[in-house]
Amino acid sequence: MVSAYLKDKQKRMKTQKHILDLHTEHNEWLEDLAFYQDELKIWGKRLSEIPGKNRSIQIESSIKRFQKEIRNQQEEILNLIREIKEHEHALEVSADSNPEAFERLTVEDHPRHREHLGQLKSQFEKLRHEAMEFVSKIM
Repeated sequence: MVSAYLKDKQKRMKTQKHILDLHTEHNEWLEDLAFYQDELKIWGKRLSEIPGKNRSIQIESSIKRFQKEIRNQQEEILNLIREIKEHEHALEVSADSNPEAFERLTVEDHPRHREHLGQLKSQFEKLRHEAMEFVSKIM
């Protein structure tokens, strides 16, 4: 039978990652998020360029809904960027506090951020698909 101490130690080890792995992951995420920010700006601009004349109430309503969803996603992206940068700062502090052990330094993983990014990517893809379909129908 495995003792409670060993179970706890095994659980902690599973949630630990090497500091360089997390740093690399943070950089990849920040690049992805910068891409999504750019795409959302482009889609926001495209929606605002839809001719003002002859817009039905339904089209106007759809444009407002897309613009609201774009703003919400932009806000969510900014929040996630802030959280990632805070975590990155914590990694720097850990590395600076123990430079001689850097090669084997492990820190707490961030599965919550990974899950949040996955959800954001899904929402982004869904919004992009819907916006492309909408714009292609009315242009």
